[in-house]
Amino acid sequence: MWSMIKDIDHTKSTWALKVRIVRAYEVPRHSKEGETLEMVLHDAEGDQIHAIIKRPQIAMYKTMIKEHQIYAIRNFLVLDNYQTVKTTNHPYLIQFVSKTQFREDTKTDLPMLVYDFQPFDMLHAQRVINDKTLIGLFP
Repeated sequence: MWSMIKDIDHTKSTWALKVRIVRAYEVPRHSKEGETLEMVLHDAEGDQIHAIIKRPQIAMYKTMIKEHQIYAIRNFLVLDNYQTVKTTNHPYLIQFVSKTQFREDTKTDLPMLVYDFQPFDMLHAQRVINDKTLIGLFP
């Protein structure tokens, strides 16, 4: 019934996720997208995906969003991850819409910390460093 983030793609429109909010932040109106509320989410396997709530829906969800809490999410859009600076390596992101169901889940336990270690040799050997992907410790 619950999908894993690694499986999210364009093949269907009925995804349901249980995720922890790693980070939540507002992007000001002067950005290309206009005002948005954005989040980095991770699931039980530690995979991450970026989530966006655009201005018309921000008021609907803003008071419910708490970093480090676990939520069940359904009925969202799956879009190509079009961001210039990517908070995750996932090829897609999710966007909340007016019909998105979003509720806190106190019965599910997900890891608090997720690590994505990169071998130093691999980082050092790269001819061109990808400065558009954020790396580091979450949360």
